[in-house]
Amino acid sequence: ATQRHRLGMLEDGLKELEGALRDGLAAVRKDVQAMDERQAGALAQLQERVDALEKTGNATAAPDVGAKSAGNGPVSNPAQSGKPVIQRPRRTYYDLVTAGAEPGEELVYGDAATAVIVQWREARDAYGQTKDALERLNVRERWLELEIELIETHELTLPPRTYPWDWGDRRQEVRRRNESLDDVIVDRKMLRLRRFLTLGLWRK
Repeated sequence: ATQRHRLGMLEDGLKELEGALRDGLAAVRKDVQAMDERQAGALAQLQERVDALEKTGNATAAPDVGAKSAGNGPVSNPAQSGKPVIQRPRRTYYDLVTAGAEPGEELVYGDAATAVIVQWREARDAYGQTKDALERLNVRERWLELEIELIETHELTLPPRTYPWDWGDRRQEVRRRNESLDDVIVDRKMLRLRRFLTLGLWRK
């Protein structure tokens, strides 16, 4: 009875600690959101200028060097070298990530982004197959980190979205995943503490 009473007191203390951690994170998120809103106007203007420069650059870009033109001679055919020709997958939007792998997708996303996409799919599949609660939190953390890299660094859109995110959408999606990362960190700390206090008996 004494041990049960002590465990009950420890559980109450854990709940208070968890509440304090979540309140602290909520306050930090509110401050970050306020700062983001103050910067949004200036960043939006900068993005408009970048978009205008990109449009100007695309309009004056040189033609594809692989295309036929007068005086350039015959264009080499990859099929004649004996190597298999990998066609670029046809997409309505080329910055949408597909749930499954496709041949030639490195021609769509680039080698660097494709490597991250492969890791993202592996983390997604591992999360569904992992049974241990602590390991699931670790896999979830890695999954979220990869999604942030795909959205923020490579400016890609993830499924189940069917059309690309704009600049504001990507900013919001990254913020949501950062908040989820904070929750994962808190949940993992609380799980480890519960397992320590219960000598590993707490498995949830």
